[in-house]
Amino acid sequence: MAYDIIGDVHGHARELRTLLEHMGYRESRGAYRHSSRTAIFAGDLIDRGPANIEAATIARQMVEEGSALIVMGNHEFNAIAFHTEDPERTGEYLRPHCSKNLKQHLATLQEFEARLDQKRLLLDWFRTLPLFIDLPEIRVVHACWDRQSRAELAPRLNPDHSMPEDLFVSACRTGTSEHTARDTLVNGPELNLPDGVSFLDKGGERRTAMRLKWWLCGSGHLPFREAGLGLDDREQSALPDYDLPAETHHRFAPDGKPTFFGHYWLSNMPPAPTSPSTACVDYSVARGGTLVAYRWDGERELSSDKYCFV
Repeated sequence: MAYDIIGDVHGHARELRTLLEHMGYRESRGAYRHSSRTAIFAGDLIDRGPANIEAATIARQMVEEGSALIVMGNHEFNAIAFHTEDPERTGEYLRPHCSKNLKQHLATLQEFEARLDQKRLLLDWFRTLPLFIDLPEIRVVHACWDRQSRAELAPRLNPDHSMPEDLFVSACRTGTSEHTARDTLVNGPELNLPDGVSFLDKGGERRTAMRLKWWLCGSGHLPFREAGLGLDDREQSALPDYDLPAETHHRFAPDGKPTFFGHYWLSNMPPAPTSPSTACVDYSVARGGTLVAYRWDGERELSSDKYCFV
């Protein structure tokens, strides 16, 4: 089987159509199709862009017609939670309607309020999306392929790795193990720094944890100073130069099976795999970057020349 793993679309339907057509997909019987390939969306179809309903509808039609698969992104999860009343707190929602959350969801929210039929259709569909895909050949997750988080959630997931209602609610509750596991899969892991170690971030706030480049945990020898994500030279210099704990490597280390993910707003062009067996497909289309796909044809070692973009 040949797969085209498509990065975070974020409401950029025109770019999505252009990329699909460039890869040989054609609209037929209500959905884009390819004669010999299957698309896989890495999540985050909505928010920030100018055509959120259209972008999500393209993906939904492809999934329902069997020409694509998809995993849930943090923006799909957040949209469901934003529009779901808290069953235990009258008048509140599972995702608070604060100014920060309203701003993040504003582009989609404005479209939803103008097209309430599509709002309900898409929110109901988002609820069916799996947290991860584990095929015989490849894996896809939105942010992080984490053994511990999958083991925590697996007994309570539906057979297709989507979340039942009770799990969805608990996964919204900060402080629960379900929230931590779900957050790691769709938002990526944070790693606590050793006791006594901290750094001042760009806003002047002292941090005792860092976002982790989990895909680099394969060698067993990765210093804290090289493992932090999104840190500048000053922030990195405050971190120790000794290695991450062995349990971190065991939890996150890629095992050689090709694994694809989005989420991280990469900007280096042309795109390149993050390790021999992992590849990010989010190249910041919503920040003036490029919508990309990785065209997988059975290779065990991933290659830069398999990325596709227009």
